[in-house]
Amino acid sequence: MGCLSSKPADDNKKKMSKSISTFESNLASKVSKVAGTTDKKLTTFTSILMQLPKVGSSFVQVKPLYHKYDKDCSGGIDCQELKAAFKDLGASIEDSKVEKYFMEADMNADKDITYKEFLLCLAFAFYMDPFEPSKHSENFRKLNEGYQICAKAFAFFDEDGGGTISKEEVERALAENGSHKNIKNNGKSQDSSAIFKQLDADESGQVSFKEFLFCMVEWAGIDED
Repeated sequence: MGCLSSKPADDNKKKMSKSISTFESNLASKVSKVAGTTDKKLTTFTSILMQLPKVGSSFVQVKPLYHKYDKDCSGGIDCQELKAAFKDLGASIEDSKVEKYFMEADMNADKDITYKEFLLCLAFAFYMDPFEPSKHSENFRKLNEGYQICAKAFAFFDEDGGGTISKEEVERALAENGSHKNIKNNGKSQDSSAIFKQLDADESGQVSFKEFLFCMVEWAGIDED
């Protein structure tokens, strides 16, 4: 995405420095497809920020479902409970896939997923195994809208469609929209370097969609309680 018709050759080399997994490559491809089929693209960072309340309201719809399986209120559910949650939604997803989703979302590998990580699992299913929930249909229609917004927001930054976002892409995307030096995010003024630091959780120099979605959840004001 973005207004530039060409990009520096050395930027492509920098993007190649991070090898993403097959799972994340497939996920990024599905995300790109969703972003390309939505009606209205997000063309400025300000437009992304303006969509955050809608993202937040869509994501809170599934908090009761998460707490239903977090019966001891420990702040985590295990893989078997995640499988039960998907079945509760009417999703016919193979156990092996749910196990993979669980592993990919379990960011600290502690065998439990938090509410924010649960949102990642649902995102994997939305992008890679689309299904029509048999229950809470209105709530999950809104949830799907939230994931569509996240896909469009990722596409805004990932201008070459490579499946990751570089610091240079963030700088160009913000500069092209006249907001490079003074971005208002959560009421604070931040430059592109600060935004990229938030996005690049593993400090690899590239932002995967998993990292991006987790940051969108944070920006939308979703907490674990």
